[in-house]
This record gives sequence, structure tokens and C-alpha cells, in this order.
Amino acid sequence: MVPAAAPQHAAGRHTCGAGPAPPPPRRATQRWITVGGTSDNAPTPHPEARVTERHLPFFVYGTLRAGERNHALLAGRTASWTPATLPGTLLFEGPGYPFAVADPAGAAVVHGDVVDIPPEHFARVLADLDRLESYAPDDPGSLYLRVVRDVHTARGPRAAWLYLAGPSLAADLLDSAHPIPTGTWPLPG
Repeated sequence: MVPAAAPQHAAGRHTCGAGPAPPPPRRATQRWITVGGTSDNAPTPHPEARVTERHLPFFVYGTLRAGERNHALLAGRTASWTPATLPGTLLFEGPGYPFAVADPAGAAVVHGDVVDIPPEHFARVLADLDRLESYAPDDPGSLYLRVVRDVHTARGPRAAWLYLAGPSLAADLLDSAHPIPTGTWPLPG
């Protein structure tokens, strides 16, 4: 994900000849979070995400799930866990953890859980998960990217944060690896 560029202005240039030059433009403080989903994998903004700190639940599909090695990272800091699916996404086996990648065909589904975080824990959980997933908001080379996607629960769709494989890794996986057919991790046996 590459943050949207701030509008470019001719800072300090005044062309009408009257009055003082306008001040330099202010840096944009609002960022769009991109989500894949079109057939050509072009990212599109999700209407629910305008800043990276938006308080949304997390969709977890790997080592944060119950019984997995990083589940304790969320202990005592969640309000609810709801089974959910992430449509249009492939799941690949990694070195002890999975990678989710936008499905170019849009047909695959990943199974996981939507985890609601109470407001008093959200900022810390967000920072802890970003660190666990080696996600740096301004680094397109991050191993994972944090994005917003609609996930499906028994009560209907919900917008949720989740971590997808970064662009370079996603391209390598799509090119040379085989997705997990069930869309569920860990693999049995």
C-alpha cells in the first residue's frame, strides 16, 4: 500500500500579482487505507477507513487464533470473538504462520475470527499487532500490510482490520506457491 500523495500546490508562488504570497500548503493528515478487490487487483479505498487509527475489529486467521502461539497477545484485551470469512482472498502456508493474499479470481475464502477490542485497549493492541506483523505504515516493503476489508459473519458483513502479505511477497506467492485449498490454518496433521 502506498499512501495517497498529498495534493501538490505551487508553494510560495503567487501568480495574480496582488497581495502577499499564500502560505505553503499544509501536510495532509488524512490517509486512505487501500483494499484490494477489483478483478485486476487495483486497490480501492474502503468507505469505512480514512485514518489508520480507526477503531474497527480485527480479522485474525493465523497465530492469533485460539490455541495458537500468539493468542496470548490478545488475552484480557478483547470483548468478543466471532467466526468469520474473508472472501476474495487466498491463504498460503508460511514458515510457521500463514499469509493472506488477494485472490486475482476473487473466488477463494479465508476462515478466521473477528475480534472486537474495547476502546481502552485499542491503541495498544493496534501497536502490538503492527509490531508482531512487522508492519510499518510508511514502508511499502513491509512483510504484511494492514488493510480494511469486509468480512462475513453469521450476522452479515463487517469492516475489519487485517494483515495481508505485502506486495512483493504476495506476487511471489501467487507466482510460485500453492494456496491452502480449505482457506483454514493451521493445516491438519
